[in-house]
Formats: sequence, C-alpha cells, structure tokens
Amino acid sequence: MRKLHILCFIFLAGWAFSASADDVGETYSFHRPGIKVSSEEMPKSVRSGEATLAGGLRVPMFSLSMVSGAQEGFENFTPEARNPDIRIKPEFANQLAAYASPVGTILVPKDWSVRKAASGADGSVYMLFAPDTSGQSYLSISSSGACAGCAMSSGSLYFDEARKLAKDDEFPFYRKSDIVRTARLGRFQKSYSIKVTDGNPVDGIAYFNAADDLSFLDVQISAPATMHPLATVILNQFKLSGKSDERSLPKPASHG
Repeated sequence: MRKLHILCFIFLAGWAFSASADDVGETYSFHRPGIKVSSEEMPKSVRSGEATLAGGLRVPMFSLSMVSGAQEGFENFTPEARNPDIRIKPEFANQLAAYASPVGTILVPKDWSVRKAASGADGSVYMLFAPDTSGQSYLSISSSGACAGCAMSSGSLYFDEARKLAKDDEFPFYRKSDIVRTARLGRFQKSYSIKVTDGNPVDGIAYFNAADDLSFLDVQISAPATMHPLATVILNQFKLSGKSDERSLPKPASHG
C-alpha cells in the first residue's frame, strides 16, 4: 500500500495549510530534497550501451527501474531508440550520460546517479539524480501526470494561470513568491531561479498547460557555479522547440 501512495506524497508533501490558506494561498519556502531512500524503494540503473545524439555524439546509455504505483513492484524503462533528438556541443559529451525514463531519454551529469525514482498509476513521475547524499547538488524531474489538481497546485508556484485555476477550483496553491524569479519562455513554459541563502544555485524549467494530458512538468537543478554551463545544457533539453504550442519533450521510453 505504501508504494501506491508514493506519488501522492511527492506532490502533497510540504503542503500544510491553515484555515485561511484557501483564500490567500501558502507561502513557499525552499527546502533541498532528501536524498536517502529505503533499500526496498531504491531505483536501479543498468548500463545499456550508448546513445547517439543529434550530430553523432555518443554518450553512455542506462535503463532505469523504479517503484511503480501502476503495478506491483518495479517498472522498467529501457531505451526505445538510441538516437534521441537532443543536440549539444561536443565539449559536453564526455560529461553526460543518457537515461531511459517515463518522460523520454534524459541527459544527466555523468558522475551523478539516480537516488530516487517512482511512477504513479496516474502517470505522475518523480526522479532525483545526485552525486552524493548531501543535497547540495541534484537534478529533480517531476510530472503531475493526469492529476489535474496536482498540476494546478504545483504549477501555482511559477504560473499565474495555474494559481488562478487552483484557487477557483479550491485546490491548494502558492501565493506569488519573492524568492522565485521567473522568465517566460513560451505560452506554456517558464525558466526560473530560486534565491537561496546558502549552498549551490538553484535553476529550473517548468511547464504548465491545463489542457495537456501531462499538465505540469518541473525540472530543477542545483550545482556549483563552475557547472553552470553543463546545468544549462541539461535544462535546455526540456525547452520547447520554437514558439509552437505543442509540447516537444522526448518521446516516452518503452517499459515493461
């Protein structure tokens, strides 16, 4: 039963609302993610050859196995295609590895490993990659799947339209935060940075479209300033192409 509720916990953890929160929203406070996980829920990755990126650059490829709310035990994600349409500069190829995942092939710093991962019966996903358990450096990827309320609540941190929808539909929502700085990338996407008082900088890309089957996606990375160019490459793989209203994230990996 615990596994079936993992994704619910992911999107609802941290929401502690007072009686008046329905009207004014909750104040956001940043917390670095916990890295440690119990051995029975530990995700697994297995080297699966190489991926050839656009332009012919090759990087190590990994399949991924994670706790699933859709089936008993673990769900496996294996490379459907080894030539994802991701373009990077040659100097970054030896710093990256590719992982098959529920949201498609993703690039991760080569020396980082998967620390947490879970998929829900509603298509929600959470993945956390890090080089160690300190929480100072990490890459997190979270998707609301088909949970519309989760999308509105989580999206309210970055999108005025998500905040309004959450409030109108009586879902929990964040009031506009002074520590979250956003920039519009397109109709449904924003880049952001979070003002932190200590530790590595925090940057991300968020997507919200209430009409989409995948209504909300949040990709967040924290890394030393010296890794900023690589962090930018990792975030850029999630940027929508051009100014299209269509979502252009990598095609989902096969699983079984």
